[in-house]
Amino acid sequence: AKIADQTIAFIEKEMAAAAADPSIRHIVLASHWAIADKGKDFVCPIIGACKENGMSENRDRLLALCEKYGCDLFINGHEHNGRYPVGKVGNLHDINCGTPVSAPLPAGHPNEKSRGAFAMVEIHPDKALFHVYSRAAVKEADGKVVLDMPPRRLFTREIPLKPIR
Repeated sequence: AKIADQTIAFIEKEMAAAAADPSIRHIVLASHWAIADKGKDFVCPIIGACKENGMSENRDRLLALCEKYGCDLFINGHEHNGRYPVGKVGNLHDINCGTPVSAPLPAGHPNEKSRGAFAMVEIHPDKALFHVYSRAAVKEADGKVVLDMPPRRLFTREIPLKPIR
């Protein structure tokens, strides 16, 4: 969960190029780790947001780059949280898109319906839509694996975005 100096330099170079390109309207970052502060939804964020892991000035540098270049969406996947929570750090929305555990969960478990789900992201001029889908169910019939139930949309979450221009 550390961010190397070389990674910060690379991200800054790419963000500057994106911000200079008139055809680009949004800058979105994706990372394995969350950048939102530690709390009930984000248990293992990038070091610096999690005091017991120590502090990292590079997290602060990354947040400053997001502010400078107008990045307001950060997608992470580490948490495996079936609620797909959204955290906020300044103007930056951090959404968790980690797939919940794939092992069977007991009936009534909060993640029961999104177990093994996946998310798709649509970026629009003023918003991002996160559509969360269930996994397809398959079964064996006559020695073949066949589709028993196609994926279905479980829910959609809307995140407001501000174009960089």
